[in-house]
Formats: sequence, structure tokens, C-alpha cells
Amino acid sequence: MSDLSLNMLFSTVLVFLPLVAGFVLLFVPNRIKGITKTLALAVPAACFGVSVWLFILTATGSFAYSFSVLEILIGTLKLNLLLAAKPLGVFMLMFSCGFGVLITLYSFKSMAESKRLNEYFGALLLTVGGSAGILLSENLLFLLIFWEIVTASLYLLISTGGRKSNFAATKSFAMIGASDAAFLLGIVIVWTLSGTLIISQIKLPTDSALSIVAFLLLMVAAITKAGAMPLHTWVPTSGEYAPASVMALLPAAIDKLLGIYLLVLIVRQLFVVNSEVLKLVLTIIGAGTILIAVMIAMVQHNLKKLLSYHAISQVGYMILGIATGTAVGIAGGVFHMLNNAIYKCCLFLCGGAVEQKAKTAELDKLGGLAGKMPITFITCLIAALSISGIPPFNGFVSKWMVYQGVIDMGVNQTGITATLWPIWLVAAVFGSALTLASFVKLIHSVFLSRLPDKLKKVKEVSFLQTAPMLVLAFLCVFFGVFYYFPLREFIYPALDIEFGTAIFGTWDSVLATAMILFGIVLGLLILLVGLIARKVREVPAWTCGEVLDNNEMIIPGTEFYKTVSSMKGLKQLYAGQEKGYFDAYQQAGKVGLGLTAYLRWLHSGILPRYLTWLTVGLLIILFIICDIW
Repeated sequence: MSDLSLNMLFSTVLVFLPLVAGFVLLFVPNRIKGITKTLALAVPAACFGVSVWLFILTATGSFAYSFSVLEILIGTLKLNLLLAAKPLGVFMLMFSCGFGVLITLYSFKSMAESKRLNEYFGALLLTVGGSAGILLSENLLFLLIFWEIVTASLYLLISTGGRKSNFAATKSFAMIGASDAAFLLGIVIVWTLSGTLIISQIKLPTDSALSIVAFLLLMVAAITKAGAMPLHTWVPTSGEYAPASVMALLPAAIDKLLGIYLLVLIVRQLFVVNSEVLKLVLTIIGAGTILIAVMIAMVQHNLKKLLSYHAISQVGYMILGIATGTAVGIAGGVFHMLNNAIYKCCLFLCGGAVEQKAKTAELDKLGGLAGKMPITFITCLIAALSISGIPPFNGFVSKWMVYQGVIDMGVNQTGITATLWPIWLVAAVFGSALTLASFVKLIHSVFLSRLPDKLKKVKEVSFLQTAPMLVLAFLCVFFGVFYYFPLREFIYPALDIEFGTAIFGTWDSVLATAMILFGIVLGLLILLVGLIARKVREVPAWTCGEVLDNNEMIIPGTEFYKTVSSMKGLKQLYAGQEKGYFDAYQQAGKVGLGLTAYLRWLHSGILPRYLTWLTVGLLIILFIICDIW
């Protein structure tokens, strides 16, 4: 097959096929579920297969994908939809398509009763196609267009959760849409400074006010999409009301990939970050996001909302690793992006399975489901240990690399950001400890506490739902024990880092895994021998001679960290967070309403007031335009 034919094939299947199919599905009647499900599975599967093929061709150097679809000339501005394969974009594309396939399989059962199945799968295909466009686009303006397609798809997907999800969809669209406006303004400034929109031809030093403004505008778009603080509040709102499969696909997985992809593009391609202020801003955002979000997550009582705040917290590690500017830190940040997408997607799917069977996501109404839903329990436990940074799972390795990046920055760099490296390191390590504490609460509340009477008939979800969870749990283990494989095949080539140079610590994961398994087996044997050696008599629990009701014996995990939320200082912060004081969406809404009320007061119909404003406006125009002073 010729290079031209391959270029056309990759462009058609990866970008235009899912976009066209998704658009068509939006208008297919919901009662024709056969066509909907066939397209919904066949298109992402084709995209995944072709993306793997493209990755292999690109990695081996046997093919260089570059394809110009159209060209538009507006004066001196040349706009062309140039698609090109680069190591970073191609490996992310492969995993994005893979997540699309897994979520589609899961959704066949979880969304079976939805009355908007066509819209759901149509938006899912638009997400896959839009993501491919972002990761392959070489033109900043067309990258923004594909970015907007994913934003619109997010709105549609969240809104399929029912009437209560409309507010979450609107809030998400408004916040990401506002950041997209910043994205557009940043692109205009970049084009003004560089004279081009071709990504590979841009390299701006951050030594002027205009270039710093452009950097900050693009950074706002990246961190809002990824869900970092302080522009994060759309994530927990969506998590509470949107379908779990939607959260698993976008905020947990693809949005993280796209947001961090743009941030890496900004830091390593579009700009030369030689401004200490910008490095400090990125580092503060990273460390602050880790700590604040995990502190909020600890006191949540809703399963999906708790997972949403952890999705926010994990973004902090990615940003912190990138902010270090070191090889190990950036590699760790990008690796953590991949790992987070895997285990966070798995956690949301597990949460969705629990909610589907138990008919609730409130932790104090759950419990004892480990025996009823064993596969969900095992996969959730693996993902929980992964996100908590427990060896030998994948989350440990990427966090360990971020820690090394922070230390490397402090040892080999100068400036206030490097000087404060102990603060950043403590924030990262302490955040990981709080994550573990939070998931102890989750595992106890959902799976290990006493089983409420109303949940005794609960059963495991179907194989179509457990299969994606098992695949993701397997990747958590495989990418942790054999972490050199994803580093060698995906991360290092994507960042142009020589293999083996980005880690200066020693971690023999295979030996450590063997020792951990030996310790677990030995502990189980000792326990078994102890149980056999002595007879155990089981009696019902009682108090003062009276047998207690089963539900009265349940100890809810929601009380685990209640003392934290009642501590002085933290109590006020938690109260302010619940009231929306730190919610950019709510505060912007209040400012908008205040401005509207002020304008209504001005436009009162009183003639003297209008004459006053007319005179003031005329004087301002004369002062600015006419040199009369």
C-alpha cells in the first residue's frame, strides 16, 4: 500500500469515520438499537485497531504519517488541516480508542434502559473522533476545533444521565467553554508572535509580557480540561449526576489525556519556559491540587463524588511532575497520566456497577458487597491500591518518578521553585497517604462492612461490564510489575528521552512483587493454621442479653474522618467549600448577576441619567481617540 493510501486510510478511519458515524447516530431513532449498537462498537474497534497499526509503523520508523486534508487562504493567513503522527499523540490516541471500546462494551448493559441511547453512543463516537483530531492535528486552530467537538460531546454525554444531570452538563460546558475562549485568545497571541499556527514551527521564549499571557491562557485551557484546581468544580458536579460510564470515559480518562497532552505541548513545544514565575505557578497548582482535593475527598459520602475529587487530586501529580522540568519528573507526570486514566476509569466502572445493583451511591447505605460482587470488589481493590501508590501497582511507579523529579529539581536547579522542593515533596507524599486513608474508607463502606438487609439479593453485574474492569485491573498490575515496558515503549519515545536515563532510584519490581506475594501467602497459612488449631464458636452479636438487628450492627465508613472536618480552621474551609465559595462557576455567576442588576439600575428610563452617561462616554471617546488634551 502506498504512503498516500495509508495517509488517507488513517485520516478517514481515525478522525472522519467516528465523527460522521457519531453525527449520524444523533439522529437515528432510539428504537433502532441494533444499528446504534453495531456502529457504537464497530467504529471504536476499527479506530483502536488502526491506531495500534499506526503506532507500530511510527515506532519502527517504517512510515511517517503526515496528511493535509484541505487548505484555506485568508489574506496572508494560511489555514490547513494538517494531520501528523508524533510519538506523544500516537500512543495517547491508541489508549483513547482503547478506552472507547471498553466503555462501549460496559455501556451495552449499564445504559440498556436509557431512552437516549442514540445520543449517548453518538456523542461517544464524536468524542473518539474529536480526540483523534486533537492528538493528530498539527495546526493550532484546527486543534481547537476538535477540542470544541469533545466539549460539545461532553455536554451531550453528561445530559444523558437524566433531568438532574442537566445542570451538571451546563456547568461543565460553561466552564470548559470559558477556558476554550482563553484557548482561542492564546492562539491569536501565539500567531501574532510567531507568524504561524503550525505547532512544529512554534518555539516562543517566555521573556515578554505577551508571551507569558499567551502561556497562561493556554495553560488555563489545559488545566480546566484536565480538572485541576481552581477550575475543577465541573468534575465533582458531573460525577454526582452523570452516568458512571461517562465519568470513566471523559473526566477520568480521555479528558485527562487531552488536558495533559496540551500542557506537555505548551511546556515542551510551543514555549521555552524560562520564566521562574510560570514554573512557580505550575508547581503551586500541582501541589495545591494534590492536597486540597484529597482533603475534600476524605469527607465525601457519595461514592461517585468521592471518586471525582480523587480524579482531581491525581492531576496534581501530573502537573507537578511536568513543572519540575526534569526528565524523570516529566516522564513521571506523563506516565501518571496514563496510569491514572487506567485505574480511575476502572474505579468509576466499579462505582457504576455498585450503583446499578444497589440503586444508590451513598456510602452509608452500602456495605458487605464483596461476597455479592466479587469481581467488582477485586478490581476495585486493585485500582484503589494503584491510585494510593501502593507497590507493586502502576500508581506507585509514576508517583515514585514524580518524587524523584521534585528531588532532582531541588538538587540541580536554582530559583525559588527549586529552593522550595521539600514543600512540594511533602505535599506529594502526604497526598498519597491521604489517598490511601480515603480508599480504606471506601472499601470498608462498600465491600467489607456488614451487608444491609435490603442488599442481600444483589448479584454481580454482567460479563460485558466486568470484562472492561478486569482488563483495566490487569493493566494496573502489569504496568506496575513490568513498568519498564510502558516506559520503554510509550513514555520515553513520546518525550524523546533516552531509555533508562530518567530514573535514578533502584526498584526491582519483580523481586518486590515476589516478596509481597510470599508474605501474603505466609500470613494466610498462619491464619489458617490458627483457625484449625482451635475451635471457633460463632454466636450472634448481642448487647445486655438481647440479639441486635443486622442493620443496627452496621458501622458506616462515613464516620471515619469526621473529626477532620470538625477541626478548627479545616471546619471553616470545608463549610466554605460546601457553600461554593471556592467554586469559580458559582462566583462568576454571582458577579454576572450583580452586573446585570447594575445595568438594570442604570437603564431606568430616567432621561437625566441617560444624558449623563452620554456625556461621560463622549468625553472618554474624545480623550482616547482625539488628541485634545
